[in-house]
Amino acid sequence: MKFYFLVLSFFLALPRLYSAEAQFGHKKYVEYIPGDLPIIIAAPHGGRQTDDTIADRKSGVLLADKNTDKLARNIYESFKKSGKTPHLIICHLKRLKVDCNRSKDLACEGDKQALKVWEDFQGYIEKAKKSIRKKGKKVLFIDLHAHGHEIQRLELGYLLRAEDLRKKGKEFSSLQATSSVKDLVNEAAFDELIRGKKSLGTLLHSAGFPSVPSLEIKEPGKGNKFFRGGYNTMRHGAQKSKGCFAIQIECNKKGVRDSEKNRLKFGDALSRSLLIFYNSYFKN
Repeated sequence: MKFYFLVLSFFLALPRLYSAEAQFGHKKYVEYIPGDLPIIIAAPHGGRQTDDTIADRKSGVLLADKNTDKLARNIYESFKKSGKTPHLIICHLKRLKVDCNRSKDLACEGDKQALKVWEDFQGYIEKAKKSIRKKGKKVLFIDLHAHGHEIQRLELGYLLRAEDLRKKGKEFSSLQATSSVKDLVNEAAFDELIRGKKSLGTLLHSAGFPSVPSLEIKEPGKGNKFFRGGYNTMRHGAQKSKGCFAIQIECNKKGVRDSEKNRLKFGDALSRSLLIFYNSYFKN
């Protein structure tokens, strides 16, 4: 906790929170609230709104990531307590109509209106990244999702497969080149970044939210499902975007998404953890 207060003091020393008005895309299906932290929180699959003029998608996953729209907002409000805010981007249109974590062909299946929504979502992320990079800061992009796996824990995706996380030593460190946090640290420090004492997973685990990978749970375990990160993690991470580093966070239901009380508790834990994580590794 002492380290957290030092980090908080650092961010509080920066210019105070400004009042940012929400920006909206086509039919207000995508919302963007600019922030003043070098952190972006995006929720592509929590949309609740529908539109009969947009065709239903026929393939891929069609169900929403329940309550991730609310969770993203709770996280944003938790950050406000530090006097600073991340950039927030939420798709309010149902996943049945558009999938903002897929390439545009798969996301829209040829529907022109769905394409506008997809372009708004990706465009706002690019706008936020440009704003952060213009200030000379590295970008931490968080793609917020929900999973229905049996084991109730957070899954952090760095584009590393479950079998990758079972590797050790130099064999594991060499995987940095294919991760969404490529070149953030030197190869020798990669294991520490992903599952060491100051890794995001360990910080969240210590705050009461079991996470994989972390110091406590280094890999998912054979036979257990695990999300490694998808389109957004690839597009907005170090593989495709210079100076930007991405993590997909898959949130379990129990204790995280199942009530407002738990969403607020998780929002506080994640905001604290992200500030510590950023200050530990994102040296500009």
